[in-house]
Amino acid sequence: MIEKINKLKEDLKELEEVKQNEIAEIKTQNKKTVDKLNDFVEERDAKIAEQDQEIETLKKEIALKENAVQEAEEKISKLEQEKETLTSTVDENKKSIDGLTTSNDELKKNIENLEEIKTNLSSELTVLRDQSSNLSQSEKAQKELIQNLNNQIEASKKEAAEI
Repeated sequence: MIEKINKLKEDLKELEEVKQNEIAEIKTQNKKTVDKLNDFVEERDAKIAEQDQEIETLKKEIALKENAVQEAEEKISKLEQEKETLTSTVDENKKSIDGLTTSNDELKKNIENLEEIKTNLSSELTVLRDQSSNLSQSEKAQKELIQNLNNQIEASKKEAAEI
């Protein structure tokens, strides 16, 4: 009988050790996972901020180029009034406008691409946040498992005490 009690006590100690080891391993794994996710989120946030800055820069460039296009169009209007004497100047300005329009279109396409990238990065960030939430739920489940193990240990202690 005493041997059974001692055996149960020994089993109880082993279960407690296993529980503590599992808790430590789970905490270590969760910390590593959270650290990796946080690093990834910080990287994504930095990239998003960088791309936001690039978008703002491109918007400013577009505004400048649109102003330049508008100014060139005004010059063309005046040059058309003097067309007979300034034909060569008008042709050069038209070429300049075509180049600015092409550049403007390319910048608009670049902005669209950057905004699409930003949307994708935001989606990835949402997925990461969901994963972080899932980790929290997993941690709750693990805590419940630990509580169940503790309950089993308590039950075993009571059973040992009754024996």
